[in-house]
Amino acid sequence: MNQLPTNYVYRHIDPNTKETVYIGMGTSCRAFRAVGGHRSDEHREWLKNQYAVGNCPVVFEATGLTKTEAHDLERDLIHKEEPKFNSLSTLEHKNSKRNGDFELWEFVFNLKESGFTLKNIAELIGLNPETNQMSVSRYIKYYKENLNNV
Repeated sequence: MNQLPTNYVYRHIDPNTKETVYIGMGTSCRAFRAVGGHRSDEHREWLKNQYAVGNCPVVFEATGLTKTEAHDLERDLIHKEEPKFNSLSTLEHKNSKRNGDFELWEFVFNLKESGFTLKNIAELIGLNPETNQMSVSRYIKYYKENLNNV
């Protein structure tokens, strides 16, 4: 499945120090949101305060990217610059969710193709089958979308 190039990578820049305090990726108006998402409380407050005094700390690093391109650029910039509102442990968690272990992705995909239900697959890979069937669906969807990248 082809990805549409609608993603971007952005920075939140401290207007006083010109320091990059956050690097993220998104679509639509994600870069400007001070609520929702996975921002830390400290980051949310900092962003709200910037808006309250009339600052717009958003700078776009790159636009017109596929999700994979945006993810790769975001990851590389965070590792290189280590902005204060980006947690490297959070980045590693995001990477594991996005990239995953292709052996596991392939295993789940093959089970589904062999007729196993999402509930059965959840049980087999150690997920709670009552609450994690959507995770299994994501495994399958991700594997199908990224078959060409393996």
